[in-house]
Amino acid sequence: MRPLLVTSDLHLSAEASLGTVRDLTRLLRDNPGHELILAGDVFNLSWEAPGNSPVAAVLTLLSAYPELGRALRAHLVNGAPVVFVAGNHDAGLLAPELREALLRKLELSQDSALEIAPWFVRRGDVHVEHGHFYDPDNAPAHPLAEWTPDTEPLGIALTRRFVRPSGAYHFSHAHETTPLAGIAKAFRVYGARTPLIIAQWFQIAGKLCMETRQPNRFEDELSRGEAALAGFAELVQLDVDILRELLASGAVPTHRNFRKTFMRLYFDRVFASSGLLLSSAAYLAWKSRAAGIASLLAGLYLIQSVQRTGNRYEDLPVERLRAAAQRVRELTAAKSCIFGHTHQVDEVPGYANSGSFGYAQSGRPYVRVDETGALRLERI
Repeated sequence: MRPLLVTSDLHLSAEASLGTVRDLTRLLRDNPGHELILAGDVFNLSWEAPGNSPVAAVLTLLSAYPELGRALRAHLVNGAPVVFVAGNHDAGLLAPELREALLRKLELSQDSALEIAPWFVRRGDVHVEHGHFYDPDNAPAHPLAEWTPDTEPLGIALTRRFVRPSGAYHFSHAHETTPLAGIAKAFRVYGARTPLIIAQWFQIAGKLCMETRQPNRFEDELSRGEAALAGFAELVQLDVDILRELLASGAVPTHRNFRKTFMRLYFDRVFASSGLLLSSAAYLAWKSRAAGIASLLAGLYLIQSVQRTGNRYEDLPVERLRAAAQRVRELTAAKSCIFGHTHQVDEVPGYANSGSFGYAQSGRPYVRVDETGALRLERI
């Protein structure tokens, strides 16, 4: 097996990725002959407005960083493959015309070893994928079908519809924020703009809840994914029945269920808090027994809700991806799995998470895989 370099979550944008691009080009330069697998969320396509072309966005980014294009071209010209695996923030990589547009941009022929892969890739007994398929807030309806602005997962919808238009960039990766902590942070960071941002949040969050009520919203996506299953099984050299078992082991997307979406967006605590304030005010004003009981019930609900699950996202993706790696190994006889998505470096026997190359706190992490399939986490 050709030695591999695997990294993910670069989150490249045309405005703020100079250091990331510099270190990626260095990684390529220092490792000639290694296959490079960029395992998802390479590009911040979720920042694009709904309906914008992912092809145009990727080409614009490469134009902003010509040194990256030169490094990718040199790597490919020298015979070393480059693979882009679509993640949740760059699912638009699955656009059928994107590979040809990249080849033209890099001045390469059709037979160049440039691959754009959905879901996962296999190299020997090493399994590489982004990992959002196991995170309910970012899981697609089907990993082999490109979603649309109407069917994108909850996390991406919030990024595209709320974070980007409102300019609330401090919340772009604040998956673990609870309502009280989020409001307090918003006032600290945005000051007088905070009420407007909160109003935008409730407008978008309410709309996302109501969209879960749309019947048959995912039928086309599921049909396209099912139609692609046999061809993908042949490509990765796994039996279709094994792929069906992998599909069954993925997360149930939050945005396919009203109650899960409602609870994930903490609307229950928002309404309980509002009820507590209103009923308490009513009790103090009129000494109403009913208002007192309502206030007590709302307060008790908030207390037990926070005690049971103070944060409804905390560390769950890390745990889910560890469990998913074990399941993948059992089902597919893979010796090891490499995921990204969580932005947290993780390593246990048979599993490594490459963390985030773009948002690393200490050195830029990646996984090196030698000719025997052995993994080693390294940093630039």
